[in-house]
Amino acid sequence: MKRISTLFVVLALSLMSCIAQPRLYLPYFGIMGMHPDYQLSLTRLFKSYVESNARYSVVLGLQPEMVGALPEASLLIADAKAAGAAYMMTGEMNRLGEVLIVSFAMYEVTSGSIVWSDVLRAYNPDDLDPILQKVARAMGTDQKAAKAGDIYTVTEYDSRELKQQKAHYSFGLSVGAVYPFFQHVEDLTTAGFGVMATYDSRNIILDMKGETYFTGDPKVYFISLDALYPLNDENATPFLLGGLGLGGMNIPWYQDDNHLYWYDNHRNGGLMLFFGGGYLINRHSDVNLRLGARGMIPFFEVDDQLAPGILLNATINFGRR
Repeated sequence: MKRISTLFVVLALSLMSCIAQPRLYLPYFGIMGMHPDYQLSLTRLFKSYVESNARYSVVLGLQPEMVGALPEASLLIADAKAAGAAYMMTGEMNRLGEVLIVSFAMYEVTSGSIVWSDVLRAYNPDDLDPILQKVARAMGTDQKAAKAGDIYTVTEYDSRELKQQKAHYSFGLSVGAVYPFFQHVEDLTTAGFGVMATYDSRNIILDMKGETYFTGDPKVYFISLDALYPLNDENATPFLLGGLGLGGMNIPWYQDDNHLYWYDNHRNGGLMLFFGGGYLINRHSDVNLRLGARGMIPFFEVDDQLAPGILLNATINFGRR
């Protein structure tokens, strides 16, 4: 009895899942200028990607006897109606010289009108897998597939358009300012620059930095190792940051209240803690921009003062193979 109840629950859930998902009719892709074997493999791969997104129940059309262009849309829509589908998705792949043109169109079966379409470009068959993932993610939405990618679905065509070298390593230059909370110091805001080496492991970005700030009364300088955690896989993403460093600070010690001349600098150094976040722009490319804000906590005192601070930076990174 218990087994029967369990089977009934599984069947009920499966039925509810099928009811919740509109049925999508998928004819085999039209293939021109490519090896015929791609028709079967790419169509079935795309079907699995669509089903993995759990928005449509896919009905695969009959495999045509001849590989080539698709039949007329009206004929395919008639097949979709016979299959009881609410939508139909067509795909065509046409090689023109070095470039492979990949076009998709999604039809509403009852009206026969196109509700979503997109055209993408590839340079080689390796590009087709990320393209199919992008289309499966974006189809039926207000988004184009070219905007639906992440760092794992960058095609070679995208890479060439962005002059991307798919580098994991990069180096960068930053400009910014720091505001340490010292007492009895007037010009607290001090600007400067930094250099960094970066390793992007996709899930975590590691930075080795050296920075110096010197234009105001406080002087701040340090080297640090920071870990950045991107909050998504998109081309532009916010991130969180944390790190440790070794550095120092010094502030002027004035002889009198009129600041006619100063006698000495008070300085000290040691361990420093950093935390914050920011926004990474154009991550897919080898040239990307990073905007960040950090809190800074030194584990040492200068002139008997523990002076945490705020840092603001803009960094441009250049990739390397």
